[in-house]
Amino acid sequence: MDWLILAIVQGLTEWLPISSSGHLVILQQFLKGDVLLDASLHLGTTLAVIVYMWKYLIDYLKDKQMLVNIGIAVLPITIIGYFFQDYIESAFSNPKLVSVLLIVNGIILLLTKRFNGNKILDVKKSFYIGLAQVLALLPGISRSGVTISTGVFSGMNREKAARFSFAVSVIPLLGAFTLQWYKNNFVLNPLAVLVSFLVGLGAIHFLMRYIKNIHLFGYYCIAFGTINYLISLVLN
Repeated sequence: MDWLILAIVQGLTEWLPISSSGHLVILQQFLKGDVLLDASLHLGTTLAVIVYMWKYLIDYLKDKQMLVNIGIAVLPITIIGYFFQDYIESAFSNPKLVSVLLIVNGIILLLTKRFNGNKILDVKKSFYIGLAQVLALLPGISRSGVTISTGVFSGMNREKAARFSFAVSVIPLLGAFTLQWYKNNFVLNPLAVLVSFLVGLGAIHFLMRYIKNIHLFGYYCIAFGTINYLISLVLN
C-alpha cells in the first residue's frame, strides 16, 4: 500500500505550502515509488488545480493583460526546468539538504505575516513570481508557498496571490508530465491519479479557507525539517 500513502501525501503537500517534493524525498527512504507512480501522483494533483481553478482560468483567458502576466511568470520555469530540472532534483535530493530547505521554506512563510496589501498584479510582480517558481525545483521549497509568498511580499493580497500561483503552475506541471510520459512511455496508475486528485482538491479548498494565516504553515515546515534533519544524522 505504499502507493496509497504516497498518493495521500502528494495530494496534501502539492498545494499546501509545505513542499510535496521535500516530503516525497524523505518518505521514499522508507516507501517504494517509481517513475510511473510519480507521474500518476502529479497528474492527479494537476487535474485537481485545473478543476478548482476552472472558472478563474476561463476568465484569465479572456483577459489579455492576465495572459501576458501568466506568460511572463511561466517563462523562467519553462526554460530552466526544461534544461536543468533533472540535474537540480538529483543534486538536491539529499534528505539532509531537503530538511534544510524545508526550514528555509518555513522561514519564508513566517515572513508573510509582516506583509498586507491589495496591489494590482502587473508585469513586474508576475516576473518576480515566475522567478520564485524556479526555486520550487529544489526539493523542500514549496511551489505554492514560495510563489504565494512572493506575491504577498510584492503587495498583493493573499487570495489573489494564491489564485495566480495556481494558474501559473498549470502549464509547467502539464509540460513536465508530458515530457516525462514522452521519455518513459508509461501506463498510469488510475487509482493513484484518483486518490491524489481527490486529496489535492480537498487540500486546495483547505488552503484557500485559511489563506490569511498561511504563515502558520511555516511552523510546521521548520519543525518537520528540523526533526528530519536530526533523524538523517542518526540514520547516516
